[in-house]
Amino acid sequence: MSQLDRNSSSYVMHIDATYKLSQVEYPLMVVGISDCMGSFHVVAFFIISQQTEHHFTEALAMLRRIYTAVTNKQLLVRYFMADADKAQRNAVDAVLGVRNELVNLMCYFHVATKIYKHTRGIPVTLAARISKDVADMHYAVSAADYERIKKRSLDDWQKLPQLSAFASYFTKG
Repeated sequence: MSQLDRNSSSYVMHIDATYKLSQVEYPLMVVGISDCMGSFHVVAFFIISQQTEHHFTEALAMLRRIYTAVTNKQLLVRYFMADADKAQRNAVDAVLGVRNELVNLMCYFHVATKIYKHTRGIPVTLAARISKDVADMHYAVSAADYERIKKRSLDDWQKLPQLSAFASYFTKG
């Protein structure tokens, strides 16, 4: 819990669930934070019976209560990252969104997987260009820098007939 007792803008909270870690295959929910040095710190593990919004909500509510009991402070989260699971996202919004201005970040691995899937039919050099542009967005140093890179990339993609369909897909988000 002490890892969470810091400025909420100095870390990203990550939530993921996995299973098949034992014969009964109960999902394991992992909550942790990454800091600006790229270090990951485990905050909590939850063994849950199902990957539903209700179960994620209960686990996060317990995390919030324990944090408050240990630190005598409210849990503040600014940045949150998970996969595209709606149940996780809704639980985070319901529990951690209270008194927080959450910024939901998309997992870069999942973004890269989608990019690969949607660029398989275009020339390799153009697919590499898209990957580089998205990596530039990922490593933007500010929201303004991200928006500038995104606008430039979309403008460039829309100028090329082979990339216009991808540009349209990318903006649907």
